[in-house]
Amino acid sequence: MPKKIQIKDVHVLKALLNRRIDGRLLEIILWVAQEYGLCFTEGWRDLGRSGDVHNTDPLRAVDLRSWFYRPDVAKEIEAAINARWSYDHRRPEKNCAWIHNSGQGVHFHVQVHPNTRRREI
Repeated sequence: MPKKIQIKDVHVLKALLNRRIDGRLLEIILWVAQEYGLCFTEGWRDLGRSGDVHNTDPLRAVDLRSWFYRPDVAKEIEAAINARWSYDHRRPEKNCAWIHNSGQGVHFHVQVHPNTRRREI
């Protein structure tokens, strides 16, 4: 049965459609969508800050609505992403996914780095 996919609003849709998406990020997004469904709340954004992965080309980060899932499932997804993908082997303390509140509400932040690789599990 297909899983539900949502996009917060037309601004997020436009931001996603107007940008190239890093292939590693796309792989993670498609896996989450297929396994659990998802709701995009943020894609590309012009923050005027250098180094923000939400304004890279290609796009290397998205935010997903965490309350789209039951709390136990949200934690399961976070753990599953980080078990399947290594963000950067030079910085093993960094993760591809985490649930946090950056002042805009609790959400998933999903990001990749040029060194992101799928783990053998």
